[in-house]
Amino acid sequence: MARHWLGIDIGGTFTDFALFDTQTGELLGLKVPSTPHEFAEAVRVGLARLADEHGVDLREIGTVVHGTTIAVNTLIQRTGARLGLLVTDGFRDVLELQRLRLTNPFDLHGSRPLPLIPRARVAEVRERLRADGRVDTPLDESSVREAVRQLTRAGQGVEGLVISLLHAYRSPAHERQARAVAEATNPGLPVTASSDVWPQAREYERTALA
Repeated sequence: MARHWLGIDIGGTFTDFALFDTQTGELLGLKVPSTPHEFAEAVRVGLARLADEHGVDLREIGTVVHGTTIAVNTLIQRTGARLGLLVTDGFRDVLELQRLRLTNPFDLHGSRPLPLIPRARVAEVRERLRADGRVDTPLDESSVREAVRQLTRAGQGVEGLVISLLHAYRSPAHERQARAVAEATNPGLPVTASSDVWPQAREYERTALA
């Protein structure tokens, strides 16, 4: 039976470790400097210190929980990669419209959060799935190629691509087809499909999470 539970939280400055011994009830804390060039390096350093300095048998760690401070900081500070977005024709404003809700609807100066991907880096592709996932309009691969070229040319220069097509939670076929075309058009460009990240209804939430 595994003896230890390990929690790891990677922050921008430090990476924290909390090790719980289920046999003795002892809680051990450890902090090492984060390594922004490769965050996994700090994890390796911390694990080595747990083994070398505290005699922890790493094979007895049965549960590992990973915190996401660095990911939250990236969202708050908007310091992540420069991303582009492919959406179904006619749905370019899905991130701009959000859910059309304001924190205080009576505040005449209120506003919604700025989208993580600005409208200038959103491109439409010709396709349409019905609400039940059946194909209404087949994916036009040429529109995908043109959109990828548009988003990766000088001036836009996206570093990654998100694909979020209407009703893809019902059928991921068009998103997968579009991803294959995008990867062939620009090899090496990271591409994420919303149906792989959060295959659920609600277009805004699925797009934002992807």
